[in-house]
Amino acid sequence: LAFAFSIANTVEAILLAMMLGRRIGGFGRNFWRACAFMLISGGICLAVLLIIRTWSFELIPSISPSANYHWPQDFPMLALWTAGVGSLGAAIYAGLTILLRVPELRGLLERLRRRT
Repeated sequence: LAFAFSIANTVEAILLAMMLGRRIGGFGRNFWRACAFMLISGGICLAVLLIIRTWSFELIPSISPSANYHWPQDFPMLALWTAGVGSLGAAIYAGLTILLRVPELRGLLERLRRRT
């Protein structure tokens, strides 16, 4: 179900980008460069997280797709693992976009600084 939503949202984003491109007369080179770097960052982040997930099967058996989940005993460890891996994934993605000098991340960080 999550994969189906991801595909649907990706198709929707592509269609909306095509419609916007027609309306504004196309996207510049910087837009496509940023998209490529974000895709590269996302792909590397995905690979690292898949490796971590595979290594974690022995430590936390309940994350395996074939494992049985026991409520509430398994919940604290799963919640902690999810928070840790999610934070690590966000840090990896942010670090890669900084290394690749994606300007959109700088814009996001500036907005966050203004709000705090």
